[in-house]
Amino acid sequence: MPEAILLYRASCLRCRWLARLATTVAFGAMRRVPLDSGAAQQLYERLPQTRGKLALIEADRVWISVEVVPAGLGVAARGLVRALRSCLAALATRRT
Repeated sequence: MPEAILLYRASCLRCRWLARLATTVAFGAMRRVPLDSGAAQQLYERLPQTRGKLALIEADRVWISVEVVPAGLGVAARGLVRALRSCLAALATRRT
């Protein structure tokens, strides 16, 4: 499963905190990219509709502005499920 990318405004303390929280609860399924970074500039070339906006990109899907919240919850839930499956598989191999 490809990692989702969360574009956020690094100059905003609340935005940084919320982006960090979102990526933490996603258990590796999402990474943060500041809007003014080189990585964001590369994304803007491919997805110009995301330029300067809060956005979530996962594979070929893009959510912008308030759409990011429910989409981000979905990404986080999938990351949590993947992490739990991995832990359960590790426990199962220990028992054998």
